[in-house]
Amino acid sequence: MTPKAERTKAPSAPTTTSPSRGARALWWTAWLSSLTLLYLLLGNMLAPFVFAFVLAWMLNPLCARITRHFSKIAAPSFARAIAALLLTLALLALLVLLLSATLPALLRETLELMAALPNIATTLQHKAQQLTWIHPWQQLLLSAWESVKELNPKLNGDLNLDVLKALPPWSSLAQRALPLLSQALQTLTQQTSSIVAALSWFVLVPFATFYLLKDWTQVMQACRKRIPHSEEHLLALFRRIDETLSALLRGQAAVLGTMALFYATLLSLTGLPYGFAIGIAAGLAMVLPYVGTLLGAGIALIVAYAHAGFALPLLLTALVFVAGQLLESYFLTPRWIGKRVGLHPLWVVFFVLAGGEIAGFTGILLALPVGATIRAVVAHIDEHTRKP
Repeated sequence: MTPKAERTKAPSAPTTTSPSRGARALWWTAWLSSLTLLYLLLGNMLAPFVFAFVLAWMLNPLCARITRHFSKIAAPSFARAIAALLLTLALLALLVLLLSATLPALLRETLELMAALPNIATTLQHKAQQLTWIHPWQQLLLSAWESVKELNPKLNGDLNLDVLKALPPWSSLAQRALPLLSQALQTLTQQTSSIVAALSWFVLVPFATFYLLKDWTQVMQACRKRIPHSEEHLLALFRRIDETLSALLRGQAAVLGTMALFYATLLSLTGLPYGFAIGIAAGLAMVLPYVGTLLGAGIALIVAYAHAGFALPLLLTALVFVAGQLLESYFLTPRWIGKRVGLHPLWVVFFVLAGGEIAGFTGILLALPVGATIRAVVAHIDEHTRKP
């Protein structure tokens, strides 16, 4: 090779070495450990900020649309601040409007329902005694249970069905439950710290939501900078999770609100006692898949039967819940949630039961979001493993 060729030879590009697998594992372990420690130390204090973050995340697409309109007449940063302020004020106004319109009637009917529990239980007991067709089935179940106890005497101490020898004492159970509920309500109202915490939520959540909405772009850019270049493929996974959870949470919020209004209106029109409170509770209880619907329908049918027996109100109440289930399953959920979540009903039941076993009621509430996230992660891994 001539000296001239040596001088004209292009310099080789510097080689960059990606961090080793151990360094990457150490980086993620440090981040997860820091987040876990932060949650353990400040879990209760972080709750309003986490809730505000979720609200800002759900409202961000709408805020971006409003910002584009205001950007025609103002600077982008000022337009974003105006859009965030308008959305926060609209959210507060909507909350105040809903509470002022529904809370008085909801509290009144709830207290009336609690006070009427002994009478409802007594009425149910009398009506059940008049159902003569129940007694042969009751005797059949008792005789079968006696046969099972003879085959396995150990069951006698573990499970006792001797209560079937008499019809369920609903009135006595209700009379025992009412003092406990009354004592719990008195304890709740006497805890000043709980009231102060609730008031702090009403102050902190709108405040944090406004600033998160205003600076959402900067927040997301800061989060992306914390991801090493070797882990950029995770951005695609985070986008998939974001699309899945946004479709689930935004759609589920719309479905719950619509179904609560649907049940409260129609149950009140059918003349069901305490129909407004039962309808609101039944609609919001649909956050628990299948379980919430069965619970709401069961309470409504029991109250309708205690009020009128096997008559038109009971039939109308059943038709309301059938219509509500059809509306939710075939119109609202496909339209507002769609197929992005894509969890099979059996998987939904599994995640709900697993969430309840692991974290109680909180685990049940988080079952669907966690299940949707797991499905998104599995789909992402499956796509990348299939690539040649």
